[in-house]
Amino acid sequence: MTSARSKRPVGELPGDPARLHLHYGHGHPAVPYDFEDTLESWYVKVTYGLAGDEEWEDEEGEESRAPAAGIEVGHVILWRLRDDTGDSGWEAADAESGDLEVIASAVLGRSGRAGYSAAFEKAVTHPVGDLLILDRVHLDRAWRGFGLGPILAAEAIRRLSGGCCAVAAYPAMGEYPEDREQVTEA
Repeated sequence: MTSARSKRPVGELPGDPARLHLHYGHGHPAVPYDFEDTLESWYVKVTYGLAGDEEWEDEEGEESRAPAAGIEVGHVILWRLRDDTGDSGWEAADAESGDLEVIASAVLGRSGRAGYSAAFEKAVTHPVGDLLILDRVHLDRAWRGFGLGPILAAEAIRRLSGGCCAVAAYPAMGEYPEDREQVTEA
């Protein structure tokens, strides 16, 4: 589990985190495709500043480290699993990826029945609506270790969770270190 507490000194930040911007995008083919009404992909690009605001000056000494305005420094990937579309949510998730299938199995079960599993309905106060799935959070190495990942994920969830009864995630490493021996079971 990632801690929001900074593991690196703030002085090592490559730029002012107040200049980070989130850009939301949902893309899909123009022609009909399987599960088009059931599973939506959302890509949230994280940029440092906005293209065209180069006149913004960072604090003294940060100019050499700060990325150029508008440069992508990370992204968040989320999926919206629509409720009550007539398609099986589990089949839609399974067709997309194994990671999504694992989450869908826990929330929907594999029975193919409509709706959420009994365990999920018992755990959620009002289990009616879509399910938002947090798939990935990625930041460039220079921005890691300051607790920004959970903050950016929370902001993306806040913006995209309207009409959802819950948000689900499968906590796992998104990227292994070069020396895989450093990875422990914990």
